[in-house]
Amino acid sequence: MPLHRALCEKISQPESGIAKLPANDAESPGSHAHEISEPLCAILLNAETGLRWLDQSELDVVKLRDLMRRILDDTRRASDIVARIRAATTG
Repeated sequence: MPLHRALCEKISQPESGIAKLPANDAESPGSHAHEISEPLCAILLNAETGLRWLDQSELDVVKLRDLMRRILDDTRRASDIVARIRAATTG
């Protein structure tokens, strides 16, 4: 398993201290970390996929364009999460 994938899987797992927080605590640091890790890992994995596709002899431009759109969507999602966390913490 590539290191990037292993890190994404590790990031997505609740840490022992975070797992003890109440499940309904939407503003907990653990929920923020998990929420932001999902789009960041998706960006990483999709970018790795795109680079592999670029190395292929026959490039499927339609498929690559769709992948780039997914990366953009996940980037916007991560940015929105950060903005929401920032707004909540600065009050």
